[in-house]
Amino acid sequence: MELALLVYGILHLLPAAVQFFGWVGVILLLIALVYYIESIHNRTNDDTEIALLKTSKKFFWIGAAMCTIAIIIPGKKTTYLMVGAYIGQNVVTSVANSETYDKASKVLSKKINEELDKMLEDKQDGKK
Repeated sequence: MELALLVYGILHLLPAAVQFFGWVGVILLLIALVYYIESIHNRTNDDTEIALLKTSKKFFWIGAAMCTIAIIIPGKKTTYLMVGAYIGQNVVTSVANSETYDKASKVLSKKINEELDKMLEDKQDGKK
């Protein structure tokens, strides 16, 4: 039940998170562009120009990071696949730790060994 609620909550937050990070990233990139253009046109004062360039670099890298996060966030289909793989892994782990699995694996390995022994005997008889 907890996993179902978690998946439900995540799937409803994903589109909003992608839009938030994407729009904030684009806005920060535009602000960085404005600061960069202003620093190019403001060639009279060196301190102001350096400050504008530093500010534009900060906005650029933060905006680029936000856009990257927006791109990396998985979609609904990918999220469903990840949850399905997680549930499958838990099922296999719980089955592998059970007594029935131990008995079945012993019987199966015994049958496989018998068949391999027969194949080896047939090959050895064929060589003689």
